[in-house]
Amino acid sequence: MKFHDLFVDSVSLDSFLVSQFGIDVVYLRGHSGRFNELRVSATEAPESATATGRFMRSVERTLEAAVRVYSSDQSGHESNLDRLIFHTGGPPFSHVVRKLEAVVWEGRLEDGDALCVPFGHQSEGPARPHLVLELLRPSAVDLLTWVARAARSRPQLQEPAPFFAPLSVQASYVDDVRRAVAEFLSSRQLLEMLRRRMNGQAPPRVIGGETPSLPAASAQDDHIAELTAPRALHFLAKGASFGIHTGGKHLDFPNEALPVLLTLERGAPITIGELRREFASEIDPGDLDDLLDVLAANAVIRICAPRESS
Repeated sequence: MKFHDLFVDSVSLDSFLVSQFGIDVVYLRGHSGRFNELRVSATEAPESATATGRFMRSVERTLEAAVRVYSSDQSGHESNLDRLIFHTGGPPFSHVVRKLEAVVWEGRLEDGDALCVPFGHQSEGPARPHLVLELLRPSAVDLLTWVARAARSRPQLQEPAPFFAPLSVQASYVDDVRRAVAEFLSSRQLLEMLRRRMNGQAPPRVIGGETPSLPAASAQDDHIAELTAPRALHFLAKGASFGIHTGGKHLDFPNEALPVLLTLERGAPITIGELRREFASEIDPGDLDDLLDVLAANAVIRICAPRESS
């Protein structure tokens, strides 16, 4: 089960992300039984259980936000986080979503349905048996904290504050700081820069039951290379090389490796045999194995038997 599978018969994933995610309540009807595996695996250690953990990793990569299981029995309070509610089996139940006391959505969730409830809404329904995920998205406080760290690179913002100077000097100092901060905040790419920065620092999600990655040289053609990077990969050009930020690390590779990483980002899970055939004429087999081992060692991918793949 992957997050994008929720959007087969309703609003498109792109439409959801651009115009509705975090803004409107979104009801996603689904076929009976599609979340049953999540219910079974969530009965114990839900954040690391195999099926639930892998589904959460799919949510995190798609929505670019950390995810946790909501475990409180409380209902009806206003949430300061986005929530995803999944009916994981059993009889239907009623659910009501309010904002500022006004009912904005009311209905019954059937087995296989999902409900996306944005920040700032009151969500009222039974505590169980459904699975509720909360999204830890960055706020303005995170943005300002990051801006403060970035400000250290500007010499004019490192000057001591003139606490004992005349008020006119203090006012001029504050004006200079205000202009420097305003100039920094005026970038139209500021949120994109913050998003990529936080994505690059996201820790990998360790999922219960996963076996360690196999060495590429010992992998058979039917073994699987699957992505374990916590966020989608962004590639930073550097002349004859490129870099990626992932899991709090910065990794550099020669440009010859870029087609392999693009194939993994767009096509994984993929068999080792498919990778070997696709790049047989472009990359030495030993170099391809070395590249895959580096990616596995840095939690970008995992090489495993087909039965162990998500």
